[in-house]
Amino acid sequence: MELNSYSQSDSGLPDDGGNEYGVAAVLERAEISESASRLVDISWRDVDATARIVIADNSHSAAVMCRGLLLAGYQSVRLIPNVHDLLKEMRGGRVDLVLLDPDSAGFAGSAVLQAAGVDPEIRSIPIIIVSQDQGPEARREALDFGASDFLKKPVDSTELLPRVRNLLVVRRYYRRRSEEHTSELQSRGLISYAVF
Repeated sequence: MELNSYSQSDSGLPDDGGNEYGVAAVLERAEISESASRLVDISWRDVDATARIVIADNSHSAAVMCRGLLLAGYQSVRLIPNVHDLLKEMRGGRVDLVLLDPDSAGFAGSAVLQAAGVDPEIRSIPIIIVSQDQGPEARREALDFGASDFLKKPVDSTELLPRVRNLLVVRRYYRRRSEEHTSELQSRGLISYAVF
C-alpha cells in the first residue's frame, strides 16, 4: 500500500478504502484494547496482599523468602514442612502460589509437579521452583514437569517479587474468567453447579 493512497475521512479515522488498514482495522484494535484493559483493572502493578503463598523449603533461604514477601506486603505467607502437608493445602484450596525447593528434605519436587499436572484441583496453582541446581538441564526438567518458573538460590528479591506478583495476576485473571464462564453457563442452564 502506498502512503499517498491512505486518506482520512471527515471523521478523522482512516478511510477504509477496502483495505486492511482502514476503519475495520482501527475498530478491531479498539476491541483488542478493551480486552487488554480487563487485565489492567486487575491492578496488576499492586501486590495482592490477600494472596496465599506457601514456601515448601526446609533451608535457611525459606526464612529469607518469607521475610521478603511479608515486607513486600503479602500477608499470608506460610512455611510448609513436607510434601504431604503441601499437597493437602493445595487440594484444600488454601494456596494461590507455591515456592518449592525440590531438593529440600521432606519434598519430592518431581512428585509435587506430577501431582499438579494430573490433579484438576491443583493444576492451576503456579509453582516456582527455587533450587541451587542452576544447570540448564534442571531448569528444563522443572519446566517440562509443569513448573511455572524457576529461580536459583540464593534468591534475589528483585527477581522473586516481580515473578510472584506476575504469576498471581495471571492466576487471578484466569480464575475470574473461569468464574465468569461458569456463571454464564449456569445462567443458560447448561450446568447446575461448579467446582473451583
